[in-house]
Amino acid sequence: MTEDAKQTESKPLKIAVLGTAPTSSADAPFTDESWEIWGCSCGPMNTPRVTRWFEIHDLKRKKRQCPEYYQWMCETDKPVYLHIEDPNIKAGVVGWEKAIIERWQDDFSHGYVYNTNSISWMLCQAILEIEANPAGGEVAIYGVDMAVGSLAVGGNASEYAHQRPSCEYWIGLCRGAGIKCYIPEKSDMLKSRGMYGFDTDNSLLYHRMVVRGDDLQGRKRGAEQQVKEAEANMMLARGGMETIRQIMQQCEGNPTAELLARAAQDLQNQHDAAQHQHGEAMKVRHVVEGALISHDHVLQGCPPGESLV
Repeated sequence: MTEDAKQTESKPLKIAVLGTAPTSSADAPFTDESWEIWGCSCGPMNTPRVTRWFEIHDLKRKKRQCPEYYQWMCETDKPVYLHIEDPNIKAGVVGWEKAIIERWQDDFSHGYVYNTNSISWMLCQAILEIEANPAGGEVAIYGVDMAVGSLAVGGNASEYAHQRPSCEYWIGLCRGAGIKCYIPEKSDMLKSRGMYGFDTDNSLLYHRMVVRGDDLQGRKRGAEQQVKEAEANMMLARGGMETIRQIMQQCEGNPTAELLARAAQDLQNQHDAAQHQHGEAMKVRHVVEGALISHDHVLQGCPPGESLV
């Protein structure tokens, strides 16, 4: 059979990579049998159709966290791509990552393939299989937002802050290889507030959002300072009360004990006031952190507005 005949006989490999983000996960082509559905995470019981599953996390932890999910993996006849063999998962597939590592590890100076999440591994596998298919193929990604949230909230961003770049890298490599890769409009992937310089510098809305962000950061710093002061005052009061209790044990029945008791009550009142201040400051900090998360999310998609010039 000639190569042309083989290409005519084979069909394009269409792979829908499925995450769990509700914005677009339900839009996957479940009813179109020409598409493979590749899923991951603790959600197969709610997936209308799946042809392959990826679970590369620690299976003992998954079994403890979600026993129904582990049981599903043990019972399904669909291939379950694992990072280590589990005799209970009869359809488990292991060793598949070796081809990915062999193919791409030399592209990175530290020798590790740039995969920081399950979706990236799935995209790598999709690229390999589509390239090996004479008729090629395409990829569509559903239920994957990787919305990074605020990078400035206490230095603790969403886990997606470090996962999203890896996904976008492999999407770019996929498209660079000539493989069509569809991203739903609802997804945050490959979205920005405009083209840097050309759109961003003249966006009035963007500049207003920057000012708003500075204000929120100032309020957050103020709340954090109040939290620290309240914590210090509580510790001082507790230390004072502990000292007075020890002294009072030595002066029971002594007139000094009554004075010490009043001093202890004063310290208790100071502690209670500091504790109340601490609680109120924590509320303010949480509110501001929530505002910062939404602010940063909006800022990423802030559209060009009227010119400042």
